[in-house]
Amino acid sequence: MTTAIIIPARYASTRLPGKALADINGKPLIQWVFEACKKVKNVDQVILATDHELVFNTAKSFGADAIMTSEDHKSGTDRCAEVAENLDCDYIINVQGDEPFIDPNHLEAMNSYLYENPEIDILTLYHEISAASEILNPSNVKLTKTIDQKVLYFSRAVIPYKRNEQDNPYYKHVGIYAFRKDVLLKLAKLKPSMLENTESLEQLRWLENGYNIYALEIQGTSIGVDTPDDLKEARNFLKNRY
Repeated sequence: MTTAIIIPARYASTRLPGKALADINGKPLIQWVFEACKKVKNVDQVILATDHELVFNTAKSFGADAIMTSEDHKSGTDRCAEVAENLDCDYIINVQGDEPFIDPNHLEAMNSYLYENPEIDILTLYHEISAASEILNPSNVKLTKTIDQKVLYFSRAVIPYKRNEQDNPYYKHVGIYAFRKDVLLKLAKLKPSMLENTESLEQLRWLENGYNIYALEIQGTSIGVDTPDDLKEARNFLKNRY
């Protein structure tokens, strides 16, 4: 069994233009992501996929295996699929280029879980949240799941809705996915769906088309850099860390 990590990184981000190259403690954002992924054991390749020459050249400058892809892709998944089509591997882990502090251990856990459960189509991550500011924030995607970790739904809304005063947990989705290669190539051919368009969540297209998505719980928090405030938080995180 072989696995490749693909990091899709586009330059023209709507909420934070040029975020792939945003400076965090002297390094561009994508370099933090790449270096974390290179620490993952039992992975055969780490590839950065982009549609912008500046991102491509920057990635090459710090030693990344970078590939130029089409400018027409609507999502990171589509970009990953373009690269995966030419790779000789069994599994693909899609690590978004805006996750600078992803823990390599989490990616190793995903890889091992897929090897042990080959019937699973898609695997992702989540962690528990309790602060009202996090729960109510529509930028934080929440998920619900079955007892055996199969995802029931993803939403920007607060799910589950608490009709009664119960101390049930809320789960924040971490947007990292692992796929069987054959599944990824099929996903890239699906048309946008009603729920996907309603919530602006690509993974709902997969659920609507009957693919099973399982989720592993991780400890701690994640800092995805999507907005100027996220970038500020990431920089502050590093100041406190070092």
